[in-house]
Amino acid sequence: MAPEMQLTISFDRPKFDNLKEVIRHVVYSCGKPAKNIAADLEMSPPELTQILAGSDGRRFPAEKIPDLIRSTAPRGHMLIYYLVDQFLSNEVDRKARALSAVETLLPELQKAVKVLNG
Repeated sequence: MAPEMQLTISFDRPKFDNLKEVIRHVVYSCGKPAKNIAADLEMSPPELTQILAGSDGRRFPAEKIPDLIRSTAPRGHMLIYYLVDQFLSNEVDRKARALSAVETLLPELQKAVKVLNG
C-alpha cells in the first residue's frame, strides 16, 4: 500500500503583523527543539531565546534567515511566503494563484471522485 500524501494549500493572507512574529512562530511551531535550531544557527539556546523575546532590543540577524529556513523546513517556508505576500502580492495575484492551483488539482480531484463513485 502506498503511503498517503497530504497537500495543504492556503490562500489566506498570513496572520502576522511583522517578520519577527513569523520567525518566532516558525521556531516554536516547527517541531524541532529550539536548542537544535540554535545549534544550526551557530547560536546558544539562551541567545536564540533572547532574540526571539526581543530582550535587550536584540533583533534576529538577517544573514541567519536562510539558515533558519533550512533548519525549520518545511515550516520555515512560511518566512518566504510572508515576504512574497508582503512585497510581491496583491489580491489579484492571490486569486490568480488560487485559480492556478484549482486548475492543477482538478484532474486529480476528478479521478478521485470517479474512484469513490466506483
